[in-house]
Amino acid sequence: MSTTDKLKKVNKSWWLIVALAVFLFLPPTDCTGVFYRMTTDPLQQEFDTLTKHLSEKSRTKRLEALEKLAKHGEAAVPLLIDVLEDDDPESRSVAARSLETIGAAAVEPLVALLDSDDWHVQATVIAVLSGIGKPALPALGRILQSGDQTEQLAAARIAANLGPDALEIVPDLVAALRSSNAEYRRLAAIAIGAVGPTAVEAVEDLIRISADFDPDVRLAAVAALGQLAVKPEAVLPALSTALEDRDKRVRLEAIRSIEAFGARGVAARAALKQAASSDDVATAGAAAHALEKLDTPQKAAPEETPNSAGDKE
Repeated sequence: MSTTDKLKKVNKSWWLIVALAVFLFLPPTDCTGVFYRMTTDPLQQEFDTLTKHLSEKSRTKRLEALEKLAKHGEAAVPLLIDVLEDDDPESRSVAARSLETIGAAAVEPLVALLDSDDWHVQATVIAVLSGIGKPALPALGRILQSGDQTEQLAAARIAANLGPDALEIVPDLVAALRSSNAEYRRLAAIAIGAVGPTAVEAVEDLIRISADFDPDVRLAAVAALGQLAVKPEAVLPALSTALEDRDKRVRLEAIRSIEAFGARGVAARAALKQAASSDDVATAGAAAHALEKLDTPQKAAPEETPNSAGDKE
């Protein structure tokens, strides 16, 4: 037998003696811990440790665990979701931040809580999904199409928070404008307005509900038409009509929306002039100011010369 083979045999014998000593002199629980650390992935070890910390009395350890669980991705989602219903608001807040960090993998479990009876839970879920953003759009579109009423209202609120990022679900929001639920129509109009000019396909339906029986829906529709500020030939007549709305909020919003069209708002000049003579001081003042802006020619930007650009010979 060569010297190398003899050394290998000695090494094997040494490790067998160490292993035997572990079993003979350590309590069974310690033996389990030793072999757990020897055979388990470090990341899994950390995950298991953090999971244990969630049930400890130490609030500091609990909060630290909730924060660190974010890096464990999908595996941590069920644990964090459970904490959203915790009595401690700070624990809920940290869990929400971790879920937002995890992102797409947390979307479906979060969506399942949109119909929660607990207002705090639903508000937290809306905030987290809004923070996750685009990865949540497929689920939001599905809810807008076929969710229950509570879920649909929540989805529309999230869409409004997403702004231009919600462009993908504008067709679903347009369909919501035709709902029999006034609050759903209102929230859909707000969400479409937040998307901006790229939501041009919604103009016809927004014009239609600018005459809705519900004043809050009319207000949201008129505001959205100003945020889009497209198709003036179709929109300005509707905004001119809104200047005569019985609700002062709608009238004032119609003036702001006309102003959003800039020089193109000249088509509403006659309606603004009439509104400027309104008995309502606020409406009259706002309309007069809008007329003044409309009648004031925009100064053309001065042409840049080498000297004005700071270049000297």
